[in-house]
Amino acid sequence: MAVGPTMPGLQAVVATDVSVCRAALVAFRAGLHACFDRRADALFELVDAVLTAEGPVDSPVELSQEKVFRRGHGALYDALACGDVDVEQLAGLIASS
Repeated sequence: MAVGPTMPGLQAVVATDVSVCRAALVAFRAGLHACFDRRADALFELVDAVLTAEGPVDSPVELSQEKVFRRGHGALYDALACGDVDVEQLAGLIASS
């Protein structure tokens, strides 16, 4: 950090901010997972795949090739066809963030 040595105590502030942000992210991800009823794990990994994909994605099967999606492409289509999302709970989670 370029300004660390010139500003005493800055490292403690940065460390606190990071831990607070990490806790908020962990809580949000737990809440997001709770919004998925059926096929929750596959849907959750699908969200991660969408967020970590580099560039545009032309088809859902491309998302199954992302490292964070640990299932086969059949599980992706199963999650999309049979998965269930509690939309009201998801809206509340997003609104509270």
